[in-house]
Amino acid sequence: MPQVSSISPVICDGERFYPRSEYRPDHQDSWVLAWGYPPSSGKYAVSETGFFWDAMHIDTTGCYQLSSLNSADAYRIIHAYKPPCHAKYLIDAAPLPTSKYKQPKIELDWEGVVFASQNPSDRSITAVASEKKWWIFLENTCRYYGKYLLVKLHPYNKGQIALNIKRIADKYGCASGYYDHSCIRNCDHVVLFNSSYAVDCMLRGIKVKQGYPGYFYKTNAVTFCDGDITKPLGDTVDAGYRLVDFMIWKYCFSMNMSINGWKLLLQHFANSNELFPLSENMSYGQYLVNMCDILGCKYQK
Repeated sequence: MPQVSSISPVICDGERFYPRSEYRPDHQDSWVLAWGYPPSSGKYAVSETGFFWDAMHIDTTGCYQLSSLNSADAYRIIHAYKPPCHAKYLIDAAPLPTSKYKQPKIELDWEGVVFASQNPSDRSITAVASEKKWWIFLENTCRYYGKYLLVKLHPYNKGQIALNIKRIADKYGCASGYYDHSCIRNCDHVVLFNSSYAVDCMLRGIKVKQGYPGYFYKTNAVTFCDGDITKPLGDTVDAGYRLVDFMIWKYCFSMNMSINGWKLLLQHFANSNELFPLSENMSYGQYLVNMCDILGCKYQK
């Protein structure tokens, strides 16, 4: 897991932990933590980074479109969940960037629709479609909304990719550029292929229309349009608030923990049969509460 600097061979120092090279799939007690995609057999969970600054999640069914968040059981669990503190208050109070990626310090007040760009070759896209389909969806969105649309470039959109995005936006009279979250503050709604930028929208009470399968597409927190940009927009705001409250306390955790913390977390997941094994005291929400308490930040419970 090279994305997580605190994970090292040190974690493989006992009979409960061993590197993949020593993995024995026939061992009845084995549990595998995969990265991105599920392994072909055995008891497993799948990990990815995302949604909040320095956050990760471990999913018991898979990532992207295979995420447990998209299941019918998840809908019932999320709807019934009562968080210790709302995610919005903690994100605003903690001394950290307020999203997964640092945003450019460029403000814009936009009252139309915003298209949240992605890296077209991102694994979340290629897991369900192709780069070509992403470009087609972008162009269809620009054609449909025209001058009413702002294409918000992803911080990682650089070079020729950024030029191609701008060229398509210009073709249909759409605005485009690198902006911070101010551009969605007063927007009508946000359109995206399957970007986790949906979480930034949910935290701010912004409606989301999602084009292709991925995280959230079977939740009520986005309007899933299945590639048809003309599909009417639903009211996703309340479901979005519920989802981010759940994710911050029962789905995501901070990757900045000690090796011992990682061992306890992985043992907890390996020994559980729950759909969402993460306990609140190991969660990203608790991590933010601890930061606020240490630094004297104020948040509302």
